[in-house]
Amino acid sequence: MEHTSHIPAELPHLTGPAGTELEVAQRYFELDSQMEQRGLVAVSLSVDERGSWELGLSNGMRVRFGAVAIEVRTERFFEALDQLVAPVADKVEYIDMRYTNGFAIGWKPGARTRLAEQGEMGPHA
Repeated sequence: MEHTSHIPAELPHLTGPAGTELEVAQRYFELDSQMEQRGLVAVSLSVDERGSWELGLSNGMRVRFGAVAIEVRTERFFEALDQLVAPVADKVEYIDMRYTNGFAIGWKPGARTRLAEQGEMGPHA
């Protein structure tokens, strides 16, 4: 068999400190299954040395879960995705779930949506 260094693009990119391989793979498959039900594809999952998790989706969106209360934050992410974010998911650069009672959305450059404009004031007189 010929050895090759080419990695097929359709494989997910999973990263983490040594010893976390099984945990990262299991969490990836759980998240990917949830994403697939919503018509999205998880393409990467990483955990850093501090235990902070980040998920990457095929539409370019990144989801930051942080290092604590991962299950609670994951559940809150899917609620937000289903209730608010799904219709504008292609315009979202990142969702930061590291807040105690909420989350932040970072919009892709030039993205204008009703959701993004809800917090804006009208034209100044």
